Amino acid sequence: MTSAQQANIQLLDLGVEPAENISQSSDVQMEVFFKIDHPDLAQTVFVDFGTTQNGNDIVSFTAQVVPDGSGYAISYNGTNYPVNIATYQAKFVVILTQQQYHDFNFITLKVQDNSGLYANTLSLGSN
Repeated sequence: MTSAQQANIQLLDLGVEPAENISQSSDVQMEVFFKIDHPDLAQTVFVDFGTTQNGNDIVSFTAQVVPDGSGYAISYNGTNYPVNIATYQAKFVVILTQQQYHDFNFITLKVQDNSGLYANTLSLGSN
């Protein structure tokens, strides 16, 4: 019997919401938030927006987990978003076009650790 190895990182409570009011003519800043219990072991965060669960046919984003002062941060697009070590809260902001925003049905998040293993995968439907 074989089993896949998994990173010693637990992900919880995936959520996504517009970071600001949405106008019909502008891109949409989406705040992706989740909990991560061992950011010190994490290396890369993958977020996929798709029409199906675990799909990435709309758009994908990749962020890095980096040391930040006495803690860690999610580094994306030149901005570091600190991870709250006490509550495990992590977040970062991505930008979707109006078309991408209206087309996606699911968001999927996974994290790869510094040894190449993946943590559990979280998916959230927009229905």
